[in-house]
Parts: sequence; structure tokens; C-alpha cells
Amino acid sequence: MVPFYNFLALKFNANTILTPLWAATSYWFLKSLETRVISYALLAGLTAGLAMLAKYWSGVLIVALFLAALSYPHRKEYFSSSAPWVTGAVGTLLFLPHLAWLVTHDFPTLAYAKASHSALTYGSALQSGLSYLLKVGAYVVFPVLVLIAGTGSSMISMADAVWPKDGRRRALLIAFIVPHVMPILTAIVAKSEVSAVWAIPTMTLLPVVLLSSPQLAVTRPALDRIVLLAVVFPLAMLLLSPLIALYILKSGSEGSQAHYRMLAADIEKHWNATIGKPLRFVGGDPPLAYGVAAYLSDRPLPYVYDR
Repeated sequence: MVPFYNFLALKFNANTILTPLWAATSYWFLKSLETRVISYALLAGLTAGLAMLAKYWSGVLIVALFLAALSYPHRKEYFSSSAPWVTGAVGTLLFLPHLAWLVTHDFPTLAYAKASHSALTYGSALQSGLSYLLKVGAYVVFPVLVLIAGTGSSMISMADAVWPKDGRRRALLIAFIVPHVMPILTAIVAKSEVSAVWAIPTMTLLPVVLLSSPQLAVTRPALDRIVLLAVVFPLAMLLLSPLIALYILKSGSEGSQAHYRMLAADIEKHWNATIGKPLRFVGGDPPLAYGVAAYLSDRPLPYVYDR
């Protein structure tokens, strides 16, 4: 019932790709923290490295898991074992070739991130961070209310979920909360804007945090109703999806999207009249180049540049 996994599933990008990677990293890291088994530590490092390659924002997850480890009751045993070193070494080795590429090419991806998410003032950066938090809260308010209504949660059980006495569950909570707080700090320090869709992979720990309290009591009828709603809701969205797509089509395209097909037809007309050979490349501004290339019959490759 979280919009990230139904309404916003259309937005297939790096944030969506991070969902299984963050889930796997969190799971294997927490298993490594608890058991200090080398295989879990290795898998945690592997998925953490892959998450960093998918998007640098995964550094937020790594910080969160590190802070979770510091709060863990048996942190001394964990940090004195080989597990954290294995995780760090595997993740670093996986990311190292990309880091070498970054240095060699003068950090182009960081320059792009700075240019595309820069805020005008520190005030607007703070506003962006607070807006991020409010939007993420709005995304999860419905499933949280369903849980409260379905379980008849008391103040005691809710308080236990918000700040558990058990140290292991508290580490889980820290791993969940930190990726939601850090965007505000990041926005202010870097004077940048943050987007709520960056929270897509952070929700993998939400059910664990909400349902881990032993104070929580779920009756069988309530469980049946929740499961039924969870099954019916995505099926209903699937049935509605053609109508949603039709609405998007009828409402028209925004910006340059409305001109891709017309521009492609004009390019093809003049290209064939003057050159008469297959068109292999379309260069220029990224949105235009990618959009126009899709409508050209020769299926040229986009050749784009970033300012």
C-alpha cells in the first residue's frame, strides 16, 4: 500500500533499482551484526558495493547501518571480529574501479548531481529537506493507519515500536530512521535540493519496524482483512491502469515531450533530402536527443552531452 510500489512504479530509475539492493544489504548486514558469520559479512559487502554503483545515495544506507552497529548491545564483539572488515573490504573492492574512473575523469557524476540538485539559498535547501520528510510521511501514512486500525494498537505498543527497549530492535530502528533524517542534513550542508522519490528503497525496513514489537497483538479476523486488502488493492490498481494511462495520454505531454514526434519527422525529412544515408546518431541536449531518437525510423543512437 506504499505508493512507491504501485502508483510510482512507473518511475523506473536508480531509486527503484536500489529497492532490492538496500533490502539485501540491510538483511545481510544485520545478520552479520548478530552472528558475525563471514558469509553474511561478505554478502553485505557485495550488495553494499552494488548499491553504491547503482547510486551514490546508498552512502546514506552505509552510514545508517554503521550507526546501527554502534548502538547494538554486542557491538564490542562485532567490531572486534573480522565481520566488519570483510564487509568493508568487499564493498570497497567492488567500488574501487568506479572510483578510479571518477578520479581519472574529474568526477563528472558529482558535477552533474551538484548542477541538477543545487539550491539557491540555504533556506530553500532547508525547505527542500523538510518537504522531503513531509512527503515521505504522507507516502506511508495510509499503511500505518491500516496497521493501527487492524491491530487496535495501544499507546504502549506504539511507544515500544517508536523507541524499543530491546537493543537489537533499537538498532533496526536506527537503520530505518537515519536515511530519513540525513537528507535534511545533506540538503543544508551541500545547499542542495532532495527529492522524496529517493526514499523508495528506505521503506524496505518499514514493516520490520512496525511489526517487531512483542506488545503488538493481531487477531485472526484483523489479519484476514489486512491480507485481503493487500491482495485486492494492487489488483484494483492493475485494472485501473489502462484508465490512468488514457488520462495521461489525453492530458498531454509536458515541455519538450510534446514536440519529439514532430521534430523527428522534420529531421528525417531534411536528412533524407540532403544526405540520403541511414541516420546513425542524434546529438544534442539529452532530453531532446533521447526523445527524438525513439521516433526516427533508422533507430539512431543518442549522442548526448552534459553541460
